[in-house]
Amino acid sequence: MAYAQLVHLAEVWEINNDVIFAVPGKFSRQQLAIFLGLAQQSPFTTVGVVDSALAATATAAQSEHIVFADIQLHQVC
Repeated sequence: MAYAQLVHLAEVWEINNDVIFAVPGKFSRQQLAIFLGLAQQSPFTTVGVVDSALAATATAAQSEHIVFADIQLHQVC
């Protein structure tokens, strides 16, 4: 299902070149390896991975307090 979602995104957004993914920092090495394996088979080239919380708060870096809640299927980080 995850592979189908990646292919669908590539088709809808016409992505056929380099991509940087924002992934949860809580991903284990195994989860990251599985994701990158799926991405490697998709129509685009993965050139980087960044922590999704860091990416989401990058523009708010000048705020004194930042709260980021990542709501996933079975947990909130």
